[in-house]
Amino acid sequence: MIKTLDSTVLVACDNEITCVNLFEIMTKRYQACIPPEVDAECRSSQRIDEFKKNISIFSNSPEKMEESCKYLYERHNKKLGLGEASALVASILLTQRGVDNYFVTDDRYAREIAEKIHNDEKMKKILGPNIQKIKYTGTIGLILRLRQHGYITKEMTEKIADELERGKSFRYTPELLNLLRS
Repeated sequence: MIKTLDSTVLVACDNEITCVNLFEIMTKRYQACIPPEVDAECRSSQRIDEFKKNISIFSNSPEKMEESCKYLYERHNKKLGLGEASALVASILLTQRGVDNYFVTDDRYAREIAEKIHNDEKMKKILGPNIQKIKYTGTIGLILRLRQHGYITKEMTEKIADELERGKSFRYTPELLNLLRS
């Protein structure tokens, strides 16, 4: 299983979640990939070089990537960043090749687009008619899945919830934090 990441997940692993090395734990269970646009967005990350040791850079179909990302960026009035758009397109392309993957983002707007992109006629013209529904999750969903598979303990998820609650940039609902604490 591959996790196709946008920058929101890497930023959470870098800035918000410090009580455990979430990225290292994640890559013990899953393969991770990012498109070059996400790599560029994360250059200022303190630990991106450490993370990149365990990340594949998605570089297939550059013409389709460029055209579809430009379309998504413009179609959604720049509310969808190029990193999110490129990670979403990478997930579509992987799915079209029969590669089981999840698009992982904490960007609400990107998740809304992921929910309905398989019906977008222009995307079908760019990427081909067989765009399937994209599987997606966020950082908290990823943490819960790692806990379910025994990679993270309940105590760790409680500490993560505490850190996220104290943090400044990660957006969450009380219900999501309660899931980490339950």
